[in-house]
Amino acid sequence: MPPIRLRLFGTLSLEADVGPDRRSIDLPPIAARLLARVAIAGGRRLHRNELIDELWSDDARGGSAGRLSTALWRLRKALAAHGCPDDWLLRDTQGGLALADDGPMHVDALHFQALTARGLSTAPEELDELRHRALCDAIPLYRADLLVNIADDWARRERERLRRRFIDALVALMRHAFFHGDVDAAIRRARHVLEIDPLREDVHRELMVGLVMRGQRAHALQQFEQCRESLREELAIAPTPETMALYRDVAAQSIGGVAAETALQSQLDLFATGTK
Repeated sequence: MPPIRLRLFGTLSLEADVGPDRRSIDLPPIAARLLARVAIAGGRRLHRNELIDELWSDDARGGSAGRLSTALWRLRKALAAHGCPDDWLLRDTQGGLALADDGPMHVDALHFQALTARGLSTAPEELDELRHRALCDAIPLYRADLLVNIADDWARRERERLRRRFIDALVALMRHAFFHGDVDAAIRRARHVLEIDPLREDVHRELMVGLVMRGQRAHALQQFEQCRESLREELAIAPTPETMALYRDVAAQSIGGVAAETALQSQLDLFATGTK
């Protein structure tokens, strides 16, 4: 039986491993949406009325059990043509559907959730090697936001949920790196977070501190300006007093003086001990 690989990050893609080759499986649009909805539920059974409401909510004709049955028939037919038996799908007597936990289908988003659940189960400074590796392995799975070509409400909710989870994983790796003295790795993770969410003021601050640790005070001041501009443009607010205090310490230390050096060192010491 060839394993079936379902990728939900980015646009949906479905592939079957056939010997050394990997064969793409094309699905009708409604069958693809049905598969995506069932798969992202991660084994939770979805009642047919719930599926109908979610998959046909914008259709003027409304959903129907018959249309759901047709979509399911097309989906099972496409998978069967590539050697995938029906045990990938569980059905109950009320017509509820769920993805089989031990079935032949491997779903990137579910694997991502399992890895991040393991890695985010403890504080960054307490991550052991296995949990740290789980987070590191989860990051490349997130190739893009979930199901970017599906505009259904359920897809938007799941897309935002997993996007937040991805950011949480990056932040945990950043703080783990800071705690263990790997400043270069912490800086890389911080920049990755801010590419996705430039309004994370806490991460701007931590990146500023990392840059100062590397002797790049001018870059730290530039980072503050980026933070201030993002907050002004998107939220029409100013940086918090905590961020302003860090900025003033960095700016004063750049000019020189024992008092400024002492104030900035207190900020660095907080990060060295894992305290925010």
